[in-house]
Amino acid sequence: MARIGIFYGTSSGATLEVAECIQAELGGEEYARIHDIAGCRPEDLARYPILLLGTSTLGCGELQDDWQAFRPDLERMDLSGKQVALFGLGDQADFCQSFVDGIGTLHRIVVNGGAEVVGYWDAVDQFEFGRSAAVVDGRFVGLVIDEENEPERTATRVQGWTQQLADELEPASSH
Repeated sequence: MARIGIFYGTSSGATLEVAECIQAELGGEEYARIHDIAGCRPEDLARYPILLLGTSTLGCGELQDDWQAFRPDLERMDLSGKQVALFGLGDQADFCQSFVDGIGTLHRIVVNGGAEVVGYWDAVDQFEFGRSAAVVDGRFVGLVIDEENEPERTATRVQGWTQQLADELEPASSH
């Protein structure tokens, strides 16, 4: 059984596409399974020791609709003993004051739930934005993708982040 569950919420399909790229970089369905959060229950997340949670950010910093609907369940979950990594899509040009705030929201929830967050990403200087709830201690809380303005950089960003993630997760898979 796959050890990694990739859960995404999408309004336009772009977050699913990034989830599929991440899955491919991590070794395919044998290692990582993709789930649309719209059809999930807490038990679906609970069966994986490693969770990758992906969301777009809507409007002025709102969590994607399917994640917003699942939010009460996620807030009640005990995530102790789980490793969680985040990935988010946003638009740095049109929403520069709330850039990828969605993963900032998910980050707060999973930290409060006791998860060990992995995959913090030192790429803040690769984007031009004013403010983001997804920046903690000078780093993004996870992978950031801007499909609106920089789609040509997505594959390289996914490759770099998944390699970093594999290195961070390696110690956990050895015990």
